Amino acid sequence: MFKLYPYHSCSLVLLFLLINTQHFWIHETGIFLIIFYLIELILFIGLIISTILKLYKYFDDDERNFKKGIPVFISIIVLTLVFLYPSGIITDKTIYGKDKLVAYSRGTIDCKTTYYFKSNDVYIEDSFCFFPSREVGKYYLKNDTIYFDTITNKQYKFGTINRKDSILELYYLEPRTFNFDTLKVDSTIIKRKIENSKSHSFNISEINNLE
Repeated sequence: MFKLYPYHSCSLVLLFLLINTQHFWIHETGIFLIIFYLIELILFIGLIISTILKLYKYFDDDERNFKKGIPVFISIIVLTLVFLYPSGIITDKTIYGKDKLVAYSRGTIDCKTTYYFKSNDVYIEDSFCFFPSREVGKYYLKNDTIYFDTITNKQYKFGTINRKDSILELYYLEPRTFNFDTLKVDSTIIKRKIENSKSHSFNISEINNLE
């Protein structure tokens, strides 16, 4: 395969590795994320065109040497997998198990933070605001209260699950402070600011066998 089509084969291997290992490094790319996505897109489109041309050439050949056709069919399989699994075959569920609880919060400029609480007492915090970031740590569940390993989680110390309203309320390690002098004299606004300084609400989108 590499002897017949060296550039095509190297590009195919590179694309496959990028797609299936991005789970481990994509959150560290920061503002360079778009560059890696463009590289993957260019490789994918280029390989599709190259594979189509090679497939046409193979069937146009009267001899149709099977050995020459193997790299083409391998390319079709790999590109099909990339199309069906754009995030890679290896996922969080493969490594950390199934989700017991999923909760999210949207901020300004469509920024979003999602918490995934896994079946093996591992939580994953995925955030996206201009570029992605990720945090993986341990948690402990007792009744409807989630306790964080504060060594890894520097923001929240625990959270309470409100099943009725589908809300996960996460409480800060240290309450946030506000300059109330800049607010209008409105007790409702002040009360809401005080409440928000202690915790942050997340909408629960999925809950499975949480005990």
